[in-house]
Amino acid sequence: MASAIPHERLAEIVRSAQARTGVPCAAAALHVDGSTTLVGSHERPFRIASITKSFPATAVLLAGLLDERGRALLSHTAGYRPERA
Repeated sequence: MASAIPHERLAEIVRSAQARTGVPCAAAALHVDGSTTLVGSHERPFRIASITKSFPATAVLLAGLLDERGRALLSHTAGYRPERA
């Protein structure tokens, strides 16, 4: 599987995005065909906030375990249907 982002351009892309947005600290990883490239401040701990929610959701989906109950739990609806009070 090829990537739309070449490994050698990843650092340039991250630096450009930081300059454009003013974000002081950023890190990125690209894993393609068994090879991983890490750029940015990956040695420095920083808050990643809500982006971790996608990791378990992706794992459940790839494991083939996404059923109606799992979908409700991963969507943070606690099983409540939108049409119910």
